[in-house]
Amino acid sequence: MVIAIGFSPCDYIYDSSLDHGNLRVETLLQKLEEFVIKDEELNKQESVDRIGSTLLSGYLSMALCYIQRVFRSGSIHPQSRILCLHGSQDGPREYVAIMNSIFSTQRSMVRIHSCVIGSQHSAFLQQASYITGAVYLTVCNSMLKYSTLTFL
Repeated sequence: MVIAIGFSPCDYIYDSSLDHGNLRVETLLQKLEEFVIKDEELNKQESVDRIGSTLLSGYLSMALCYIQRVFRSGSIHPQSRILCLHGSQDGPREYVAIMNSIFSTQRSMVRIHSCVIGSQHSAFLQQASYITGAVYLTVCNSMLKYSTLTFL
């Protein structure tokens, strides 16, 4: 499952259960590009004075709902975990909602692994990874370039 979050929307980009894991990279990249364009259009309509922060609590809630749906569907009970690739600053107004999502994730025994891209640390994701017993990693630009070239 791939869920993208921006400044305005959260949206499912890819669901592996629909095509039995046969992901075409072109399809994923096209959906991501459509998401970015939609997010930029919505962001232009918003107030210019607004501090840019993502809807991290919404993303975590969507991921948890999907995990619960998979568990309740029957036969498959995978070791669930969430990976957050984060490249923006934390939004302090989201503190309560994010912490509620983190505690729900902890109760569901789901780990939140975090990879922060860029120079800013994320206190929310650092707490999420610690509370759920997962990994928190910050990636410098040179490591990001190397990883991109290696894995793509």
